[in-house]
Amino acid sequence: MIPGFQVIDSDLVSDIKGKLDRAGIFYRLFNRIKDLHSVEEKIKKKGHYSEDKKMQDIFGIRIITYFNDDVDLIYNYLKEDLDFLDEQIDVPNLTEFKPKRTNLIFKLNPELEKMFRNALDTLSYDFCNLLDSTFELQLRTIFSEGWHEIDHSLRYKCQENWTDLDEEERLFNGIFASLEISDMILSKLFDDMSYSHFKRKNLDNLVRTKFRLKFGTLGLSKRLETYIIDVVPNLVEI
Repeated sequence: MIPGFQVIDSDLVSDIKGKLDRAGIFYRLFNRIKDLHSVEEKIKKKGHYSEDKKMQDIFGIRIITYFNDDVDLIYNYLKEDLDFLDEQIDVPNLTEFKPKRTNLIFKLNPELEKMFRNALDTLSYDFCNLLDSTFELQLRTIFSEGWHEIDHSLRYKCQENWTDLDEEERLFNGIFASLEISDMILSKLFDDMSYSHFKRKNLDNLVRTKFRLKFGTLGLSKRLETYIIDVVPNLVEI
């Protein structure tokens, strides 16, 4: 572990968790810091890092959402609220199922960037000038997360194991397709539930199933119920 990086990582996680918790979103968050061995290994393997193109994922944060539409919600929320730099987003092909990357690169805030520079100054490795004061943030759904972990560890890192095994690789990709469909069905299920509560004039359950946010267990306040009825006047007439 590079001295000082643990504090930077902890501050990053605390800041992002605070933002998501205030928004009431259901999520899980995982984080990691690349150790010196991993950094050196990746630089040698990639071979394309330079002063103009530095390694940007020393710090990695992965946010796992419960629902697929929350990926776009968190994407837009954090992209506006943090110091956005770059992104890698795969455009879905309508004729095939395959993993979709939603990876964003953000700059460290000035205070953390200063800590980052100070930490690098304590090291004597040649590759220190190839490390950028940034962090990578990945967004995935809870269904796809397990598949991605297996894919990264047992396919991406050892691609030679899959040579001439086209049928097996196709089957593995097919598992991802079923999980993506499960993501779609789950969101549809809760949308259908919210409409049922809408017809029954059950405001508390309507809000919970429609917005799928972390609400208290005591139900909606009378003030909020009144506001909803005012905003959706036809609700009381159904």
